[in-house]
Amino acid sequence: MLADTFTLIVVSLYISKVSAAINVQVPEISLRPDIGIIGDTHAGETRVRGTGEVVPNIRHFTAVHSRELGEVADAFRLPFIDPAWLKANICFACSEMDNFTEMLVEGTKLLDAKGHPVLEIKGVTEPCVEAGEYIAARVPHLSVDAKNFPKVAYGRRGVYGVALEDVTIKLYDRFTVLLL
Repeated sequence: MLADTFTLIVVSLYISKVSAAINVQVPEISLRPDIGIIGDTHAGETRVRGTGEVVPNIRHFTAVHSRELGEVADAFRLPFIDPAWLKANICFACSEMDNFTEMLVEGTKLLDAKGHPVLEIKGVTEPCVEAGEYIAARVPHLSVDAKNFPKVAYGRRGVYGVALEDVTIKLYDRFTVLLL
């Protein structure tokens, strides 16, 4: 059986400089294994769950796809959804990939221009009402029902993962995704 490959193009990058504030768009991000994005409020070897339990940080970055964000925006009757509103770090584009969130399953590796695996997907980012409320707050003049966000965004909210090696990601960088 032959493997399918897709090329993802970085169309925007974001960093969380202040906890609970909107992410800031940046021209590049640097990631380190076991840490995540340098300078991001979510960086670190561990994270604390809502229950207070300290666990290894397997959420070095979150990634979304521009087409899926457009589909969610259409469902909400919005002109667009800015990836920063969802606290995403990387927004990709890929014309030949229809279901980014569903296709990038746990264990999928993203290869850099030299063919080295530098990022690994650890899971799907589940949509939540809090994200819907955050979107609604950005467009108060429009009728956005935040509690519908999980249903509308299910399967289109993106993925999260870890850095496998030190990597700096810039706008328009390309990553190869190998689907078996």
